[in-house]
Amino acid sequence: MIISPAAIEEYGEDLARNPVGTGPFTFVEWQKDDHLYLARNENYWEAELPYLDEVQYRVILDDSVRIAALQNGELDIVDSVPPRFVADTREDANLTTIDVPSLAVWFIWLNGTAAPFDNKALREAVAAAVDIDAIVQGIYLGIGVPANGPISPASWAYATDIPARTVDLDLARAKLEEAGMPDGFSFAFKTEPTPSNLQVAQLMQAMLAEVGITMEVIQVDTATQIADTVAKNFEATWSQWSGRPDPDGNTFQHFHVEGGMNYGGFDNAEVNELLEQGRVVSDQAERAQIYAQVTEILQEEVPAIFIWHPDEPKAMTNRLQGYQPVPDGMMRFGPVSLS
Repeated sequence: MIISPAAIEEYGEDLARNPVGTGPFTFVEWQKDDHLYLARNENYWEAELPYLDEVQYRVILDDSVRIAALQNGELDIVDSVPPRFVADTREDANLTTIDVPSLAVWFIWLNGTAAPFDNKALREAVAAAVDIDAIVQGIYLGIGVPANGPISPASWAYATDIPARTVDLDLARAKLEEAGMPDGFSFAFKTEPTPSNLQVAQLMQAMLAEVGITMEVIQVDTATQIADTVAKNFEATWSQWSGRPDPDGNTFQHFHVEGGMNYGGFDNAEVNELLEQGRVVSDQAERAQIYAQVTEILQEEVPAIFIWHPDEPKAMTNRLQGYQPVPDGMMRFGPVSLS
């Protein structure tokens, strides 16, 4: 995305607090963990848009409170309806709920730069003991699909012939034996304390315990989780990526050795080469094959455990008109109006 050189010069390190762009709205105010206010951009390039005078984003971490605020009219739209509330919003005659198959991928980084996960066999043991389908069905209520890799079914590059991992406790035990730890081992998993994240962690704990692996759950706030992830100060941690329209955006920066978000420290010469090819090849079918090969190698090498490609249902009051869903999960209000 293009950044204004004049804004960089004027604001310097405070640029993030003073965003300048060409979108339909302009920045007014941001209060961390509470709200973000935007106002109509009177100089927007598309003359009639936006229709709204302002947009107010509210941060409501509690799922029940957020849905209740939508139902009682405090909110006009909710970003991603938690799976357990989808049936409620669908049944509410005052609301419209739309399914948005997402480009997102939720996965668990295994830090390959330090023990215990610098040992491939231990990564394989953990991956084999985790029942991904049980997580998707039990925690996310089937709102989405088990992930086979970093690229979702919403992308043209999704490898339809590569299945998601299935649980294999015998393989997990064999890999523990191969690693010289037949009785299991321990590791720590960092997560934000949202209800669904904790439910996933607790379910994984029980799954791993079946083969003697002990997973300690460490709850941290969002800022700490991000900082520790970037610093590679973790053994295992969540990554929840909203996805990009081109498959390069879901792969290169995460799994190329020079990727800016390669927080697991993954370095595989074949994957590096394939991801570089994916950036220069123009034929879509050929690129799809390249990313399928990447997906296969990532399953073999296990730098991460791919969990879920979510659907991201949006729920809104019936008076909100013109919302156009995009599978990257971002909310765009330029063409939206209120009747």
